[in-house]
Amino acid sequence: MDAPRAPQRRPACSRLALPLLFLLATTLGCSGGGGNDGGPTGPLPDTLTLTADPTSIAVFGNTRITAVARRGDGSPIEGATVSFTTTVGTLDAATAATDANGAAVTRLRGDGQNGTARLEARLGTSAVRAVLQVSVGSNGRRVEMTASPTSIAPGETSEIGITVREATDAPAVGVRLTVTTDLGRVDDATVTTDSSGSARTLLRTDVGRTGAATVSARAEGGGEEGKVEVQVGDGRSLTLEATPSDIGINGTSRIAVEVRRFDGSVEGEGVRVNLRTSLGRFDDTGPRTNAAGVAVAELRADGRAGVALVTAGAENATDAEIEVRIGTDVSLELRVNPQIIDGGGTSTVTAVVSGPNGAPLGGTEVRFSTSLGQLSADSRLTDGSGLATVELTTVEADEGTATLTATLPGLDVSISTTVVVQ
Repeated sequence: MDAPRAPQRRPACSRLALPLLFLLATTLGCSGGGGNDGGPTGPLPDTLTLTADPTSIAVFGNTRITAVARRGDGSPIEGATVSFTTTVGTLDAATAATDANGAAVTRLRGDGQNGTARLEARLGTSAVRAVLQVSVGSNGRRVEMTASPTSIAPGETSEIGITVREATDAPAVGVRLTVTTDLGRVDDATVTTDSSGSARTLLRTDVGRTGAATVSARAEGGGEEGKVEVQVGDGRSLTLEATPSDIGINGTSRIAVEVRRFDGSVEGEGVRVNLRTSLGRFDDTGPRTNAAGVAVAELRADGRAGVALVTAGAENATDAEIEVRIGTDVSLELRVNPQIIDGGGTSTVTAVVSGPNGAPLGGTEVRFSTSLGQLSADSRLTDGSGLATVELTTVEADEGTATLTATLPGLDVSISTTVVVQ
């Protein structure tokens, strides 16, 4: 029989340059040795911390999820695999490798469902894991912020504008907000929106203190947290460009990072830019700026499909991000054999993933789910023929229609079929 084929859908891109808000994460499954004699207890266990920035999003919003792995002595663990799961929304990448700072990054995206997403990160195959919660949806309010000017000298001020809108896009009137900053101070720690849904306060900075001041505003009653950045003194700003921003599974994208001083002038030659990616690899992770203040490196796909989150950092600069879609020209087919089984029987479920021109796409994660019975695995990587296979098992008491779904995480591609259990 002809199996259904899923239409291609592409995820939206976004740019964020925000500092992380750290949450408490739980590390489980590790303990030192030793007894009660006061002697050595052996090496300290590895740890994993998990953060979200921001910690609440709209139903179709997104947030950056970062897991940081460290050894017991505090040093970062590089090159380790971290796996991510969520109970609400979707993740751009279910697994990511840690960089030189021990950080593995993915992004949680709302899929229209309200609730509290419980995210869990696990370090490799060990029992070391961390959890956190992200509010998805809430009342649907969003907070938009502006700063004027966005670059100031130490000791100067910047006016901070805040606008709150309801989920219907109408102004949110009479909403009380808490305003904070990580550099300098604000005149009003709490403000209330007027009839146009707007409020204002003033950021004041101190002589002798430089850097990027991130001013945040959170509304009472939930909704997204708003943020705006003001450069104070001798700082730098980074702007990322990916050409092209959509490549094949073995393609390349030119990543250009422009570095500017706090006053908007172009930075000179020789500034090192640190690059990392959640998917694919860089030929050079530390290019330096040329005379035009631009550092360039090639992002190379490694045969895996998904959305690569590219992050650039430099001294005295806030990280900048851009997304590159890799292998998004993908089709997904779902086969079951047999399609009619008795209670207590089994059926083989096979996902077929193809790239451009129908070429098999190996090394791609496929997630499976069923409405009836039990699957031998929740996810599989496709083999060299583009196939990922699991077994559906039922018990004698099962009767009805099992709806089976296969999804390509990060690509927003899914397909379903059924097995009749009689």
